[in-house]
Amino acid sequence: MPNIMNQLKEAATDTDFTVPYHFTEWLPENHLARLVVKLTNKLDASVFNCQFLKNNTTTYEPRLLLALLLYSYLTGMFISRSIEAATYSSAAFQYIAGNQHPDHETIAAFQKRFLPEIKEWVKEVLTTCKTLGIRSCYL
Repeated sequence: MPNIMNQLKEAATDTDFTVPYHFTEWLPENHLARLVVKLTNKLDASVFNCQFLKNNTTTYEPRLLLALLLYSYLTGMFISRSIEAATYSSAAFQYIAGNQHPDHETIAAFQKRFLPEIKEWVKEVLTTCKTLGIRSCYL
């Protein structure tokens, strides 16, 4: 009788492998993160920019923070510390943030300052998800 252990593939954690160079290669074309970035780029974010530039406490573009929050909400993540951690560990969050890592205080401050506007954007994105038949949204 053959030894089953000889047939199992081991995880080769010390093996070199190639990682895609561009973030656009990390996610499939139909990934929710891509949709969120596209939708966020089409939003009229002038409200964010006007208020954001008055009291800017960070160097992050408001659309980047907005896209992170929208994607987080749509995937069931609501804690700013978790969102910050995801920018280091999740290809989708790295794609959205362009491999930048806003700290949790920046994310929370942006969320608090623009919560009414963010709620409206979430509704719009959910409507778009529903129209496109995307069911991976948690809200």
